[in-house]
Amino acid sequence: MQCGGEVVATLNVTLKRRGNHQFNKLLTMKLLTLEDYELAGQTFWPKYWYVAKELGEDAKPEDILKVMEAVGAVALRLALEEKDGPFGFNKKKDEEEQEISDDT
Repeated sequence: MQCGGEVVATLNVTLKRRGNHQFNKLLTMKLLTLEDYELAGQTFWPKYWYVAKELGEDAKPEDILKVMEAVGAVALRLALEEKDGPFGFNKKKDEEEQEISDDT
């Protein structure tokens, strides 16, 4: 049985408000199935092993996870920058002309 992320998020918010961290953690773990872990692992492990390879054989798991977090933040920022575009009055003239020709 799959549990929607919405339910988990709602439970997490409710429990955090009550300050019951251990119960929150236990409940979240019980809601996750093996299939959920397998799906998450498909995206997590390639990134983990990429960073581990870059850091070398002596890298500790803690160091790998810290670097993954830092690289992930940079990757997210770059991905968001690529998707951002000019809006409203900041559009380039070529884009405005293309929109006008599309409308007619």
